[in-house]
Amino acid sequence: GMNIEHIGDKVTQLLVECDLIDRPSDIYHLTEADLSQLPHFKALSIRNLLTSIEKSKPVPLARFIMALGIKGVGRETAEVLAKKTGSLDALLSLSEEHLKSIEGIGDKSAAAIHHFLADCAHQEEIKRLLEAGVEPTVREVVQFSNHPFFNKKFVLTGTLERYTRSFAAWLITGRGGS
Repeated sequence: GMNIEHIGDKVTQLLVECDLIDRPSDIYHLTEADLSQLPHFKALSIRNLLTSIEKSKPVPLARFIMALGIKGVGRETAEVLAKKTGSLDALLSLSEEHLKSIEGIGDKSAAAIHHFLADCAHQEEIKRLLEAGVEPTVREVVQFSNHPFFNKKFVLTGTLERYTRSFAAWLITGRGGS
């Protein structure tokens, strides 16, 4: 979820098996000495992984929310939450009722999000991620209230000739659509 290159399933499993990580925030505390303990990890692999970890620290708020692993919160819901709250602090302070009032967040999702964020262990993990230098930021979306897409809902299906699906979605939301 944090888009860290060079840390796929195999490397993650190896890090867990070697007791180098137990929770996601542990990734941000890995050192060259830690990684040198891994079999088949040489200087270039170590440098690449540490560089990728460092590059992942500034992260869009929506990606950070999605990476938390909240049940039922995927890319789209994370985008809605990021856009409506504007910051991690604002998200953490939302009540379940306020979450329910956000368009695109149903009762079950609101309950799951609120329960997750109210859990002390999850709060501690978020704190550890922030202390390790992870910086969730909001991507500014310019709204065009007079654009034909404004307040319109779109479903992207099939093959797009000119854009990737995520870029097309970004263009739509940037022009006031959803």
